[in-house]
Amino acid sequence: MTRAGGINLAEGYRDIWYTVDMEWLLARDPDVIVQHALSKFDLTKMAGGWSSLRAVKQGRIYRVFIGYCGVEPAGYIFQVRQMAALFHGDEVPWAGDIEADGRAIFQQVYGRGDVFDQIAQEMDLTLERSTAAVSQPTER
Repeated sequence: MTRAGGINLAEGYRDIWYTVDMEWLLARDPDVIVQHALSKFDLTKMAGGWSSLRAVKQGRIYRVFIGYCGVEPAGYIFQVRQMAALFHGDEVPWAGDIEADGRAIFQQVYGRGDVFDQIAQEMDLTLERSTAAVSQPTER
């Protein structure tokens, strides 16, 4: 996240994967919420003050490519570039077509850009920046 120009409000909170409570989240009121793309939770339907969060009001909950099969080069490169595009929009040159960027990365690293398309579809990734509507995951 920091490599993408974001600030991880939970940096040093606990281990890499953890759950925070709503009080903790409300106290920090994040600009952006990043959700693991394989999560089955629909964060747009959470209760308990969720709708008062700045990220929710501005539609900045993003499903991102994180650790599909551990740390692997193409996925890591794409993860950083995807988050940078979502956080900073037009300030980064590849933000206009993050999907094409993902294909190009996977083509360069593995010689198979179509693998990116398969993973993106399976993970229901947020591939465009939205300030109007919250990204909603599909049922799995």
